[in-house]
Amino acid sequence: MTEDEFWRKLEWRICLELSETNDKIFRWIWCDGIRGNLVRPPSGQPYLAGSIWIGSDGQTEMQFTMQLPREISIDGPTPWSALLPAENLTGWLFVDLQKKIVAIDLNRAETFNS
Repeated sequence: MTEDEFWRKLEWRICLELSETNDKIFRWIWCDGIRGNLVRPPSGQPYLAGSIWIGSDGQTEMQFTMQLPREISIDGPTPWSALLPAENLTGWLFVDLQKKIVAIDLNRAETFNS
């Protein structure tokens, strides 16, 4: 998977996660774009950070961070497909509409029980 494909698929995956929530506020918001960069701090786990366009019209620009799975190695080329949340996972997306912050943490993801 290329980086461009990753961002498009993550946008779609965020929309799916929001549409399946029981929260009436978040169920009706959607994502109309996300783009960021890989941040490699001198110490600690690498993460993604950037801008996301989200909201009831999909056009409110917010900042996002994405904590990467601990088991993923980013020493070489970025394994984009391994960073995409699987469709059977939930609990990885956190949206604060007031602060205009979105946090994605794949380490907190749980298997969806239907």
